[in-house]
Amino acid sequence: MAGTRLGIDFGTFNTVAVLATGGEQARPLLFDGSELLPSAVCRTADGELLVGRDALHAARALPEAFEPNPKRVIDEGTVLLGGAEVSSVVLVAAVFRRVAVEASRVAGEAVEDVTVTCPAGWGTARRGLLAEAAAAAGLGTVTLVAEPVAAAHAFAAGLAVGSQVVVYDFGAGTFDASVVRRTADGFEVLAERGLEDTGGLDVDAAVVAYLGTVFASRDPERWARLAQPVTGEDRRLARMLWDDVRTGKEMLSRTASTLIHVPLFATDVPLGRDQLEQLARPILDRTVTATRAVVRAAGKAPERAVFLVGGSSRIPLAATLLHQALGVAPVVRERPELVVAEGSLRVAPAPASMALPVVYPAPRLPVAEPSVQLVPSDVTLGSPASATPPEPVPEPAPAAVPAAAPVAVPDADPAAEPDAAPAAVPDAASAEEPGVAAVPAPAGTAVRSPAVVPALPGPPPNRPGRRVAIAVVVLAAVVAAAIYLPGAGNGGNTPNDGGSSPTRSASPTPRIPEFRQLEITDANASYVTGVSVTPDGSLYATSSLDGTVRLRQQGKTDGVVLHDTRNALQTIDTVALSPNGQVVAFAAEAGVTVKEVGSKAQIGRIGGGYAGSGATVKFSPDSTLLAVGRENGGVVLWDVATRKERLTLGTNGDGMRGITFDKSGTLLAAAADSGKVWIWNVANGALNRTVQAHTDGARGVSFSPDATKLVSGGSDGMFRVWDVVAGTELKAVASGQKKVKEVLFGPNGAGIVTTTDPDNAMRLWDATTYQLLATSTFTSVYCLTVTADGTRLITGGLDSSTRVWDMAGLL
Repeated sequence: MAGTRLGIDFGTFNTVAVLATGGEQARPLLFDGSELLPSAVCRTADGELLVGRDALHAARALPEAFEPNPKRVIDEGTVLLGGAEVSSVVLVAAVFRRVAVEASRVAGEAVEDVTVTCPAGWGTARRGLLAEAAAAAGLGTVTLVAEPVAAAHAFAAGLAVGSQVVVYDFGAGTFDASVVRRTADGFEVLAERGLEDTGGLDVDAAVVAYLGTVFASRDPERWARLAQPVTGEDRRLARMLWDDVRTGKEMLSRTASTLIHVPLFATDVPLGRDQLEQLARPILDRTVTATRAVVRAAGKAPERAVFLVGGSSRIPLAATLLHQALGVAPVVRERPELVVAEGSLRVAPAPASMALPVVYPAPRLPVAEPSVQLVPSDVTLGSPASATPPEPVPEPAPAAVPAAAPVAVPDADPAAEPDAAPAAVPDAASAEEPGVAAVPAPAGTAVRSPAVVPALPGPPPNRPGRRVAIAVVVLAAVVAAAIYLPGAGNGGNTPNDGGSSPTRSASPTPRIPEFRQLEITDANASYVTGVSVTPDGSLYATSSLDGTVRLRQQGKTDGVVLHDTRNALQTIDTVALSPNGQVVAFAAEAGVTVKEVGSKAQIGRIGGGYAGSGATVKFSPDSTLLAVGRENGGVVLWDVATRKERLTLGTNGDGMRGITFDKSGTLLAAAADSGKVWIWNVANGALNRTVQAHTDGARGVSFSPDATKLVSGGSDGMFRVWDVVAGTELKAVASGQKKVKEVLFGPNGAGIVTTTDPDNAMRLWDATTYQLLATSTFTSVYCLTVTADGTRLITGGLDSSTRVWDMAGLL
């Protein structure tokens, strides 16, 4: 292909671009000597937009004018930088302009043949904004290509038409898993799952959090200067720490150990690969879970190959866990961060008149479409516009499988097909779900000072994650102090992330009361996925990703194992204990199982369409009915006495994520993927009411004690209170976080409890004034329930703990 071509992979934290002139091999553009251009933007006092390392440098003095992740705020319209409103399009265009200038300098002329990649799940609105930004940057009309399609083209040799490949794209800030199929003229996306809160920076954050458990106890004031820098000097030192952690992490993909320098303490801390892998394990488990989910969603295939993409995929454990889960050694290039950009240049451009495809999930924001070219392969499976894939829950992992190192292949010329075909992957969808074996904690290691680094604590919370990962970026740009939210810390835990919109106010907030912990049990080997309690609080059941369902009495740390699938490598997603304490129900991938508590005998099985993280199970207040929410729509009512399905409420195709009965058992409400809340009359199954509660998926729902009000929480970061009779909204409250996972009306009706993501904290709100009454310093809450008298909360944690909290004194 004649002429000069430019391929741009616009990333959340870094942008990569490759240039190919005539028949020459594509080569990466260098920005300040690096193949990675930080996507950060900083606005100077005179209105200039600095990009990349210039922006990181300027942010030390102008933290309020800094946006580290323009890709994250593309939906927001405008962002406040240094007191001025800057549109999302202008932010992205600033990054593209920096690329365009460098490409023109290297090529000696303006480049007009430009391809830009984007996530497969992006809809028309986001793609349109991306194309508009490219045009504003002087790139003209660009061809947009889905990232997994571009990656597949980079590895395309030897793939027959109809064969499928798995693309595991683990970048600095986000993760995407996709299954794409070879077609006669390219590739099509069969299934995709993106984790916007999981990336390599979370691994860095886990290392820094671990260091904090050591050095904060030695000198809290000095560590606070690194964790929450205020002065320019402290900001520079904090950035040095994060840079050294990142460099050390990258070294450990090649060596067995390294040293991390901790500024202010004048100490070099040894860090081994085993230590890094234990800290990274919860993050990598999430990526493997998402990958397995898309493999199942894509269905059976005669063969599959697994391709590693993105700089963070270099972590050796990533390839090991994927091999364990899918049964094949993944294929990786020497520079995986360049694969998407290089592959984009191998996609044949589409006619300019080609319409934008239907994408999954469907776009929600209408926008006028600029002139955009799209390739025929850039198509995903259509789905209802309301369907949003649930965020996958991490899985525990398999018994050790001999770890296969990734198969390295040399970087290929994007103009020529690689020589070797990738290995075939056995069909994973039909196999038993493998788990992940626990990584033994390494022994304590000494530091070059009188202090000793103790043995690593248990696995950190699943997303120690996004709260710290955002701090990574802000610390790297020296603005960490601006994003902390009240109630963020919990000893070794890390600051909260305020969601996708940057929070730039560093003003102190009034102290808010905290929940008081009454007891803690840590008998699980992995995350607690569900918790259910009898009305008097004397007995509670928990489920865990370690494959167990346990029953405990209040005040006792030991308990009865009611169900154990650890040898079968199956996980448990949620659990419900009947109010009379006699029956327990739990959901796993194969369906919902019902057992008697006393005999542990199985008395029922509800299968088909109910399994996985979307399965929600609840007993009626009189213990006679079990409600099971279906991922493919509706709620099944199962009769405990007859052990048969009595009724199905709704067959609307709207996946149910949270269900609840009112106190009398007369009404049942369900929170759905579409953002709707459905309310049925239990006796006859008649639909009582439907409200469009949220702009994104509804995730939790709860009745007030008198059933006149209903509270719902959703992925739009809001919880809303509704009049059940009139169906009108009484109040909408912003949680300050990206998602509200669960909501509970206190039994006395005076308070509302919420759990949120990504901070994984719980909060108590006044049910009349909607003012925040209390928060938790414990930020690993995954699920929760409340006793009938409203005095105690019971939570299941991402740290594998079950905790009981006092709520009596807070209302």
